Amino acid sequence: MTAIVVSLWSLLETVFSLYIMLLILRLLLQKMHANYYNPLCQFVIRITTPAVKSLQHFLPTWRGIDFAVLLVIVVLTAVKFIFMGWMLFSSSPRISGIFVWCLGDLLQNIIHLFIYLIIGRVILSWIRNVQLAPVLEAIYQLTEPSLKPIRRLIPPIGGHDLSPLFLILALQLLVILIASPLESYGQLLAFQIRL
Repeated sequence: MTAIVVSLWSLLETVFSLYIMLLILRLLLQKMHANYYNPLCQFVIRITTPAVKSLQHFLPTWRGIDFAVLLVIVVLTAVKFIFMGWMLFSSSPRISGIFVWCLGDLLQNIIHLFIYLIIGRVILSWIRNVQLAPVLEAIYQLTEPSLKPIRRLIPPIGGHDLSPLFLILALQLLVILIASPLESYGQLLAFQIRL
């Protein structure tokens, strides 16, 4: 495996992961009924619409879940892993492994997106800028339902809200206990040598 192949894979993996994160963000914004005219929502919709527009005519939306977006996320994740198998291991991964690997990767991406949103919320709350208010509003809509129950259990201490810290720790624990093992098991299944 040459350095060029590893570099090319890293670049492709980053592009795939960023786009998949935007698709997940679109799903979350739709589920939370975020303001359509919010600049963050407009950005996410414009970037992701070309990938999902044709599928939305055939796949329904049910209880706020856009199945066209969900299908594109799963397909892009699977394609990412198939490319990885070809580029890094010169073999095609097994379908059962790809399914489990996609599940673990999707869960990990959702958790990491929530962590980034919480960190962004904390940082943006320190900055008083009128131009950032619409973005902060969308981030609040996405993170507040998760932070509210923690705030009830752990009230602000000395005027400081520690609920984001506890939520990030809980999300990291989910990555360690569920998402990473699922992803590792999927990799093992995908590239397991048949006896």
